[in-house]
Amino acid sequence: MSSPPSNAPKKLELTVHPEYTFDDADITLLSADGTLFKVHSCILRMASSVFKDMLSAKCVEGDGPFPLKEGRVVLETILNIMYPFREPPTSMSLSHFREVAFAADKYNIVAVTDALKGIILGTRSSTHLHTESEREDFVSVEKYLLAWDLGWTTVAEDLSSKAISCDLSSEAALDLLLSGDRAAMKTLTSLHRQRRIWLYNAFSTLCESSYSLHFSEVDSPGTDYEQRICMRHIEPLFKTARISHDFHLKQMGKDSKCRFSTYWWKLKAKVRNMLDTDASGDQLLEETFLESLEVKALVNLPCCDSGKLSDGKLLRGYLQYIVDRVPRTIADFQKTMDSYQEVERELELKRAMAASMLSRLRS
Repeated sequence: MSSPPSNAPKKLELTVHPEYTFDDADITLLSADGTLFKVHSCILRMASSVFKDMLSAKCVEGDGPFPLKEGRVVLETILNIMYPFREPPTSMSLSHFREVAFAADKYNIVAVTDALKGIILGTRSSTHLHTESEREDFVSVEKYLLAWDLGWTTVAEDLSSKAISCDLSSEAALDLLLSGDRAAMKTLTSLHRQRRIWLYNAFSTLCESSYSLHFSEVDSPGTDYEQRICMRHIEPLFKTARISHDFHLKQMGKDSKCRFSTYWWKLKAKVRNMLDTDASGDQLLEETFLESLEVKALVNLPCCDSGKLSDGKLLRGYLQYIVDRVPRTIADFQKTMDSYQEVERELELKRAMAASMLSRLRS
């Protein structure tokens, strides 16, 4: 008897999954790597319209294992979510999560997809997602890119707000973003840019002095339109927290020793650098910032009312307000911009009417 050719495919050794050996099972699923799952067809039909159609098209009960292209670990996770009184693993890598998510979409298992959305958003605390990369601090960006790839628009939108604290200017972040969808990268970087601009401009309103206003056009980043919308959006401020200082006194030589402008610009430079690496603004609420030399130097000036900031609750309240008030997602930014468009149109109309009237008066 001749031996089989050496290049002949090896016969798959089958093993039965120890947790899926129900005595009343009426169907057996076979994973791509040779694991048998003895399960109930009624549960498959209820959970998946694709399984329902597949099982209806052919009577598989008693016909042997039903082969699937997914591996043991993926099928185990899916069944653990589908079956009552069972839970997904307590820890799951993002690569495994991706495989399970694509399989759930392939078989249209809505319950599994919904559970996975809860896991990636963190609303299902029983499962922890982790990355295999060396940069655990970028896991929020990886989650965002993964949700985008899966077509989970709302989930990706929510996750983008959790990724604003990442330093997207780093080489590691850039490599990660370039590995994903270009539209996803553009959306996230745009969100970072807008939030940095708005937070910085909002922080700049802490000083109402004519000095800061005198240089606002040079200092404030973003377009004129963005600046106007930002200022209107944060207008209901804790005005008592603002610092006032008369720049004209310095111009007239009556306050030549005033160091207000120097300390104020140093503080703004510190804030700008902080926002470049973390667009969340949460670092402005930390004690390390509130107790920093730049803040203390401004607070202790005797020549203006900046001493009011020595009341920590007042300053913290103002900073908390702007951090919460500035939008955290692209959708929220768009809604905010749209809400002020009508106001902008009315102002433009008034400006045009005023210019026309002035022109007629001059003529």
